[in-house]
Amino acid sequence: FIDNGHKKIGMVRGEKGNWTAEEREQSFRATLKENGIEIREEFFVDAHFSLNSGYSGVYTLYKDKTDY
Repeated sequence: FIDNGHKKIGMVRGEKGNWTAEEREQSFRATLKENGIEIREEFFVDAHFSLNSGYSGVYTLYKDKTDY
């Protein structure tokens, strides 16, 4: 996304307390920061590690956010 010029990038993150999910989120945030992209909390959605939960998370990002 960054290489294509996107500046508003969201994340469907895993469950709080899950080590893998927390590591992914830390890396995601670090990458945004390194590239000068604003970290916007409203672009983060919590989900579980399942297909349906991921789908719902992406749907929530697009449904609730008109600033993409």
